[in-house]
Amino acid sequence: MNQKGANKSTRESGINRAFDLANFILDDIRLAEEVAVASVMKLETVARAQDRRLYYKLTGRNNALHEHPSRFRNLVILNDLHLLQTIVYDETEKYEKEQETNQKTIDEKTFLVHFIKHLVKITLKHNSFYVTIGLTRLLYNYSTAQAAEIYNQVVQNPSRVKDDYYWRSRKARLMGLIRDRFGPLISVTRVSRGEERFVSKSDSARYYPLVQECLNMFMPWESACPLPPGERPIRGEIDSLIFNGRDPDDEHLVEISRIHALMHVNCFERIVAGLNYPAPDGRLELPRICRNDQDDEHDHQQNEAMPNMKLDEKDLKSMSRRIDEYHATRDRTDPEDLRILVNGREHCSLIPGSMKRVDLDLDEDADMIEVRTAPEAGNILLATHYIDYPALLAANEPVEYSTLLKGGQIVTFLVSPAETGPDDALYFNLGVVYRETSFFRAARLEWRRLIHLIGNSEWLPSLKQAFAFRYALPVILVILTIGGVRLYIDQDNQTSDSMIAINQTADKDISVAIKQPETVSDPTIPAKQSSPLVEERSAGNMTAPRSGERSGSKSIDPVNPRGSSWSSITDQAITTRSADKASLSRLSGIRSILVKLSDQSTEGLQLVAKIEAELIASDYWRIASADEADAALVVKIDTEKGNVLVKVIDENDKTIWPVTVNDPRLYAGSWGDIAKRIVADLTSDATRR
Repeated sequence: MNQKGANKSTRESGINRAFDLANFILDDIRLAEEVAVASVMKLETVARAQDRRLYYKLTGRNNALHEHPSRFRNLVILNDLHLLQTIVYDETEKYEKEQETNQKTIDEKTFLVHFIKHLVKITLKHNSFYVTIGLTRLLYNYSTAQAAEIYNQVVQNPSRVKDDYYWRSRKARLMGLIRDRFGPLISVTRVSRGEERFVSKSDSARYYPLVQECLNMFMPWESACPLPPGERPIRGEIDSLIFNGRDPDDEHLVEISRIHALMHVNCFERIVAGLNYPAPDGRLELPRICRNDQDDEHDHQQNEAMPNMKLDEKDLKSMSRRIDEYHATRDRTDPEDLRILVNGREHCSLIPGSMKRVDLDLDEDADMIEVRTAPEAGNILLATHYIDYPALLAANEPVEYSTLLKGGQIVTFLVSPAETGPDDALYFNLGVVYRETSFFRAARLEWRRLIHLIGNSEWLPSLKQAFAFRYALPVILVILTIGGVRLYIDQDNQTSDSMIAINQTADKDISVAIKQPETVSDPTIPAKQSSPLVEERSAGNMTAPRSGERSGSKSIDPVNPRGSSWSSITDQAITTRSADKASLSRLSGIRSILVKLSDQSTEGLQLVAKIEAELIASDYWRIASADEADAALVVKIDTEKGNVLVKVIDENDKTIWPVTVNDPRLYAGSWGDIAKRIVADLTSDATRR
């Protein structure tokens, strides 16, 4: 199967999964279709981190407990499969609330499905500790001491079990979130020792099969059972749930297994039985809907299994086409005003023509950040970021997430490491940056910013000078614009063949389609998963999206538009190929450049992003896609020797920088220092006369 066919198949698989989950929650085929389309569409706008490992402190179990006892938390870093699941939970909520509007007509089953889904959603965003609280203290009624022992059995590390105060504070926090979500539908009562609990149904145990069905549906997709085979109670150590490593990125797979053990009813029953605690069905306490008639037996017939509806091929094609059309509109967007939404509510705005960045101070209530155009511009979703709290706790510096649109627009989220406040809540800063990489769009954006700067400057000349300046400024700007356009046209002539071919391939395929896990090199994704994931779409890899072919059109390799072998650079080529005597002259004529990793490893994506940022900041270079670049800056990372080797090659794989064989470009140090030195050396040679 070709790449286009594979992308189509995997996207449709994602649509099917999203539809099944949404239909289970809403029990409405039409609404489930809307949720599936919106969820896959949003997944394809999610900003990607270059490489989380570059931001982390390596803190092993003992070191972490010694240095940061309050911040050593289990990691749940969602891969794209689980992120799609999370997005579905968000997208169904507005329809859930519509179904809940009439308290007298909502049936018990619908309400309980919504309740359990929300409980799973607000706990899964953290880790297995929160999932334990949600299940043992809110869904079931185990004591705090019993809940702590259950968590100890799951985490397999007594030193990580929290004290009673922390359990009570986190339970109160979760109850507050649930009360905010369901409002007057639920009520709270005080029981022994002043503990607050939801007013529960008198016949909760009767709904245990529904609870089993919900938890099995809502637990992380494709997670395998970590317990030994069989039905015997679990006692003692569980090797598959123990983590002894130092890399935070490695623990999230163990965390997914822990969460599976808690949510999968059979696993949970075996753990509870091993501790000699009462069975879960006897401890089940489901909230009662607050009705005016207080009829606790309102809808007994609603405990049957939900129907399993499937989409046909026609439905899948129609839904996929809607996603394609949306992305086509999104890629053409030229926004004048951007809205920043937090959890679906507008928080602030970013006006690209007058500012480059806006900062938000947020707390752990924030789940999802969206960047959208103004309503009058179509309310188009440009980028989405889901807050990864465990990753922020493990980060040593701000983490960068980016989304690159096919029109050359880049939206970047810069998220600072999270800090724990006096109330045990998490707080962090998030910056949103918008920039353009296409020449004309970037020039127009900078023009708007210049006009805004001049119009708001305090150093404007006196009235007489300003009168003359008003006439002189347009003349100066026209001259500069003509010169810039002439320069761009000269460069564009060199790539006319590839641009003509690009125009022939107007039927675009979405570059962030869900892909099979065996083709993904991300070490955080289990190789055994057979579920759709989503391809990274980041500013660190600015190659052009794959294009579909029309009949009779020329096939274009998105990494290699000119028929060269940019994508197959060998180690020998990196270290031995020399430049001819004309290299220096040819280098000075280059402005558009593609930054590329030689081995396509994930380790260098952050370095690539920093090099691109330095190239842009130099005001000399223009970052271009593989279709438009005049040359490629190839980056090779030697992890054994701890250095970085770079060179610039043309479309024929001929090295044009460094300019001599005896001038190897080897760099060492931090990514930031290496990027600055590479760009400084390259710019110096390019401008040498």
